[in-house]
Amino acid sequence: MSLSPQSDPRRDRHFALGAGLWICCLQYFVVERLSILDWRGQYSLSRNVISDLGALGCRIGGAHPLCSPLHPLANASFMAQGLLIAGGAALMWRGRRPGMGPGLALAALAAPGVTLVGVFPENSIPLVHYFAAGENFVAFAAAGFAFAWGFARRAAPWRALMCLFAGGLSAAGTILLAHHWLLGLGVGTLERITVYPQPLALGLLGAAFLAEGPAPAKPRDRAVPGVGGTAETETPGTRPSR
Repeated sequence: MSLSPQSDPRRDRHFALGAGLWICCLQYFVVERLSILDWRGQYSLSRNVISDLGALGCRIGGAHPLCSPLHPLANASFMAQGLLIAGGAALMWRGRRPGMGPGLALAALAAPGVTLVGVFPENSIPLVHYFAAGENFVAFAAAGFAFAWGFARRAAPWRALMCLFAGGLSAAGTILLAHHWLLGLGVGTLERITVYPQPLALGLLGAAFLAEGPAPAKPRDRAVPGVGGTAETETPGTRPSR
């Protein structure tokens, strides 16, 4: 018979650290706000996309002025976001609870996209920048749906609804942006509807995972030498039969 599971302190520490990294994904909002405050000229949340904050150089004139003195900070934030997402998913993998696996894997798949957005600002290599952004949007939407399904099976309704809502917003926004259907909202507003659920959901999930802790270690059978070279399993509180 199986023995009682033993706690794995190293696995528990890794899980807590991974959840903490996801909470740190909320840095996205802080850096965005700081970059907007230092923007030269008038930055519009409805007309300007988030990537404008990482654009290189400074162009004041023209129909679409771009001048973000804190563009190195904004791009560093994008790159850090990918590392936080991937690192958190990797560290939490061993301690994952039932139903978390697909969501963690898809969240990790979304990480390279946002990192590349910072490595290749929008006015450096636009093709790579926008492809990476699209990859991030699609992968996160899939992760949201996967987490929603896993939490629904675990009878965690508020988490399931949150992830379903976040994944749905990201998926809908991605489709509308891809077809340039702005619905009168402005490209900046529509992009934020697509992007904001990601750091917000990851931060909330990180806090929930940190409070919940990792899954209990799986029980292991301990073999006890038997008669004639065979092995029998030992039940706690009993002796093997002879």
